[in-house]
Amino acid sequence: EYDLPSVGSWYLISVPVEVDSLAVTDLFGDLSGSYQVWGWNDGWVLNNNGVAIPLEGRDGITSLELGKGYWFKSTQAEIFNISGVIPSSTKIELVGGSNWQLIGSPSDANKNIDSLFGDYSTYQVWGWTTGWVLNNNGVAIPLEGRDGITNLVPGKGYWFKTSYANNFNVTITN
Repeated sequence: EYDLPSVGSWYLISVPVEVDSLAVTDLFGDLSGSYQVWGWNDGWVLNNNGVAIPLEGRDGITSLELGKGYWFKSTQAEIFNISGVIPSSTKIELVGGSNWQLIGSPSDANKNIDSLFGDYSTYQVWGWTTGWVLNNNGVAIPLEGRDGITNLVPGKGYWFKTSYANNFNVTITN
């Protein structure tokens, strides 16, 4: 069971557990304010207050996926609860060739970034905690007074990019 804060501003999130339904309306429909969920699929995809909004030829978001990250914003500062089962393992499909993608960590514990991605050439992992945080090739880089990141944290989302030429999979085990 995870409590994910909705701080009334932008927040990078992911779903850390397997749930009965990953539909946006099932996950966020009980929030008291309006909300937006943005994802990335070679371009932005959107859900606004439970409605999938098509953008530039891409369908809007109707459901979230384990292993993916999302930008989330609501008009109210509140906490929403996600209850489910920790997956024993989850395969995250990653795109090589310097393409950005949003990822998450379906897990019950922090996962070391270099242990997950260190075998795949150069990479960057960016997170958001009231400002950008960075891990560059396994090194936590401090930015504007914030510590760099060393772990993927359950419930948070991250931007990921690698110079590794091919697509590849990373399996997060619990």
